[in-house]
Amino acid sequence: MENSQTPLEEEELDDEEPHPRGIPPMQPRYQLKLVSPLSWQVLDTFTLPNSERVLCGCAVELRDVTPPQGDPAKGAKGAQMNTRTLIAIGTGFVHSEDVAMKGRLILFEIAKQAINTEKENGQIILFWEKNNRGPASAMAELEGHLIVNIGPKILVHRWSHATQDLVPCAFHDSQIYAVSIRTLKNFIIIGDIHKSVHFYIWMDRSPRTLKLLATDFSRLEVLACEFIAMDTTVCFTVSDSHGNVRVFQYSKKYSHVDTVEQLILTGGINVGGRVNSFLRMQMLPFSGEDPQATRRLRLCNVYATLDGAIGFLCPLDERNYKRLYMLQMRLIDAIAHYGGLHPRAFRVCKPQFHPNYANVHNIIDGDLVAQYNTLSISLQEELAKSIATSSRRIKEALFDFNRGTMFF
Repeated sequence: MENSQTPLEEEELDDEEPHPRGIPPMQPRYQLKLVSPLSWQVLDTFTLPNSERVLCGCAVELRDVTPPQGDPAKGAKGAQMNTRTLIAIGTGFVHSEDVAMKGRLILFEIAKQAINTEKENGQIILFWEKNNRGPASAMAELEGHLIVNIGPKILVHRWSHATQDLVPCAFHDSQIYAVSIRTLKNFIIIGDIHKSVHFYIWMDRSPRTLKLLATDFSRLEVLACEFIAMDTTVCFTVSDSHGNVRVFQYSKKYSHVDTVEQLILTGGINVGGRVNSFLRMQMLPFSGEDPQATRRLRLCNVYATLDGAIGFLCPLDERNYKRLYMLQMRLIDAIAHYGGLHPRAFRVCKPQFHPNYANVHNIIDGDLVAQYNTLSISLQEELAKSIATSSRRIKEALFDFNRGTMFF
């Protein structure tokens, strides 16, 4: 999506005659562009109206359940289930302070006419649209459904084959303004601009329910959130407006009581920039692992900041974590640091004395431990001996995580 400058139409200008050498007024308009992965040329463009801003978007596979033909008594047994791959975007109309903000929910279909090794042709087709009473600020795919935050509500939509329309099938009241929605199977995390992060579960049975399991009761200006997992352990990464990335975990204390639990803060680090986007990816196999075999579940996060930086958040097993954590503590005093920045103090979450969050120093600084490879052989052996390990094992651990994140 791109924000382009286009001149206003003649009917939108004032009645007075413009100067022949004057510059016509310009107004930004958003465009959805289809780009070829072969030549990086723009294949098709869809331009939105004036004052309409794109707030969110995602690719979604909607379930299209075709009812059985003939005897309706067969019910769901004779129904056919297909999926439609569409591009969904949520917009908002920005006018002035005295006009309530409204929005639209739009679905696009990508039609490919011809594909070969030299040229690719495609077209953006408007598949479905609907006006909403509020802006659609965040959305994500949810097991063949589309979950969207529209105004003060979180709505789960399903595709109706009979009416060829998106039909709301479940809802939940949101907080102030949701900026990020991420899903993993039937689990959902939603980040709010003022009310921190919330953890939901989607139950796709009659009646369909969107249930709140846990939340962070503290105030936190969330910019983005995502799932991070290793084997059977799943956590949530949350970025805020101070450049911090915090890790939360859900723990069910009272299984017999239907209450909303408090999310547990398990770690935090300051990355030096405001993270506005996370991308969840499966890490590549480590050395010694068979690429053809079933890989271990290692879901890392690729993040991007508003300053243009790109980084990784990777899960660690207990053995490598203890080894690299002790190495990090030794490197703090063993080498000189850029700009005189103390790694332990520089990576502390800001503000340092938060009334609701304790500073948990259990996220390893990858930039710091990566400097181990640049040290002299004698210093490497001395540091490895001080933490009761060998230099070879430290280098293998660093190489594995460097190899596991070579996505680009």
